[in-house]
Amino acid sequence: MSQTATTTMEAQPTSLIAAPTAAVPKAAKPLAEGRATLKDLAVDLACAYRLADEWGMNEGICNHFTIAVPQELHPHGLADDAFLIIKYGTLWSEATAKDMLLVNTKGKILCDWGTGCVQPVGYASSPASWACASYDPTAFNIHKAVHLRLGSAGAVVLHTHMPSVTTLNALKPEAGGRILQVHQNSCRFYNNVAYDENFGGLADDTSEGCAEGDRIASVLEGPSQHRIRAAFLRNHGILIVAENLWEAMDDLYYLERSALFQVEALKAAGGDMSKLAIMADEVAIDTYKQWERFRAEGGWKHFIAHKRRLLRKDPAIHNLL
Repeated sequence: MSQTATTTMEAQPTSLIAAPTAAVPKAAKPLAEGRATLKDLAVDLACAYRLADEWGMNEGICNHFTIAVPQELHPHGLADDAFLIIKYGTLWSEATAKDMLLVNTKGKILCDWGTGCVQPVGYASSPASWACASYDPTAFNIHKAVHLRLGSAGAVVLHTHMPSVTTLNALKPEAGGRILQVHQNSCRFYNNVAYDENFGGLADDTSEGCAEGDRIASVLEGPSQHRIRAAFLRNHGILIVAENLWEAMDDLYYLERSALFQVEALKAAGGDMSKLAIMADEVAIDTYKQWERFRAEGGWKHFIAHKRRLLRKDPAIHNLL
């Protein structure tokens, strides 16, 4: 995780960012100008949570997004590998920068702008400690494993039980439980989605090392001619990984749209797979390549447009107190 990517995309001031141009290579991401701060990353992550809530992708106070934080941004110069994670119990619709905790890979909270009261990893055992800052152990176990395994390729990790993708995860592969090339959006994910068919229960083991978290992370290293960007977790949900937040959020949105169209098509066909209009592989590959030409720029502009709106609607997202 030492080669994590700076993922800020602050709309104001503009000196923090450089808008990508048509010359951006296929696999490149927009580069930041100047130096982002830990608060910038926390604001970005809070906006991502609010946006996913608007998209209907959250489930109660569960599911989780994380951003790996470069060591030079850690408070007091700490040299730990660490990532930002949401405070357990925070509604996504109310997320602000102060609701993001900086946690190292040992589970220690390095920075909490909120209560100042820290609960050790694990679920609190009594109401007296429920107001303390804590995080979901399943989030920590899964996201830590992914960040450590993938390095910069997994600088951002998004996990949800979003409805349409999770519906596909409740189907057997032969019944349509995988992304099929039935729409141009589906082609964005041609051959870069991994499938985990071995649900192993909740990754809530608080001992050193979590087997289920490590197993889920290993799925993202599966063989593919393209880098794996998402993992379907059978009987569970989805994991999205990226080098930056805007590409991750763009993938999250379009993967759910792809699954939605597929679910609706399956319903219209009465579950008869032979009635689906699945495009030829060569057409799907060509369409994938077309998407890749502007995926970085499109993702950046997509997220920035929503972030501007969210901060205009509620400037308190910036708050650390």
